[in-house]
This record gives sequence, C-alpha cells and structure tokens, in this order.
Amino acid sequence: MVRTQVRLQKLDFWLRNPDYLADELLTEYEKSGEVPLLRLAGTILDSEEPEVRRDRMLRHHFGAYEPLGDALAVLRSAGLVARRRHGTVNRVRQHDYFLLEPGRTVAREVIREAPDFHYYVDRARLVLALADRLGAV
Repeated sequence: MVRTQVRLQKLDFWLRNPDYLADELLTEYEKSGEVPLLRLAGTILDSEEPEVRRDRMLRHHFGAYEPLGDALAVLRSAGLVARRRHGTVNRVRQHDYFLLEPGRTVAREVIREAPDFHYYVDRARLVLALADRLGAV
C-alpha cells in the first residue's frame, strides 16, 4: 500500500528521473556520510541511466507533476490496483493505493517474460527505501 497521493507522486518522480534520484542520494550521503549512498549515486550518474530511463513530467507550479488518474484508471479498470479515499464527499483528505493480487500476478509474469523490467523493481525498492528514510509523505 502507498499512503497519500503526494507520496505516490514523489515516488513516481524519482523513478522517472534518475538524475534527481541520484541528487537526493548525494544529499543523504552529505547528511549521513554513508558511503553506499555515494557509490549508488555515482553508479547512476556515471551510466546512461539518466538519459535512457528518464520519462519527462509536466512542470507544475513548484515542480514536476503528472496527474495519476489516467494511468491508474487503466490499472483500476483491469482490477490490478485499488484506491481508497478518506474524508468527506466535499473534501478528500487522503488517497491510499493498493496493488491487488491480480496486479502482483501480472507484475511477476512481466518480469519473468521480460527480465529487463527487473530494473524497475530494483529502482522502486531503492526509491521506497529513500522515501522511508526521508520520511516522505
């Protein structure tokens, strides 16, 4: 489960922008002095990853942003993910997102049939660990 739409958008941003992910890793290294963070940032920046894996996002007020509705609608209509809203009819306080069992099955099948997609599994794990470490919303 991913709590809050803001968190999901942050995770999406770092996954789609490896150069910003590397920058955040360097920022964390400067705070903590943990050498693995420096190595990982260097690995990303010294590779073609920032150019090859970047998936541009729209600029919106104070940063990159892309509405989640269209992408999630496809996954929701296929029964792969679910969204739960908290709040009132007039004001949603929070959105929570769930990867359902059929979604897990599809993800496993895709990785088994196209192992190159495992890159995204590894990066998603890194992005989640970084967000948890930073206390990202």
